[in-house]
Amino acid sequence: MTGSSLSPLEELELPSRTIGKRPNLVNNFLAVMLSVFVECGLIEALSTLAGRQSSVTAKATNLLGELLHMSNTLLPHNQCANIQVNPLEII
Repeated sequence: MTGSSLSPLEELELPSRTIGKRPNLVNNFLAVMLSVFVECGLIEALSTLAGRQSSVTAKATNLLGELLHMSNTLLPHNQCANIQVNPLEII
């Protein structure tokens, strides 16, 4: 060891093939699951729950907001726009 504070892997100075080029599998999985939930009517069901006065209204509203945010970051723009218009039609 030459006395540097770099780890042995950092000392090799290998080019990184993984940074920025490979898709994030977790995000891909979340996007697929979000698409499946949307196709099954989860957004519409949560919109209906959020519009009622019940004990789960706040939780449904929070979950709906999180799903809409996830759709904005994970899904293609055309699919995201379609999802974000649908809750406004139901409430």
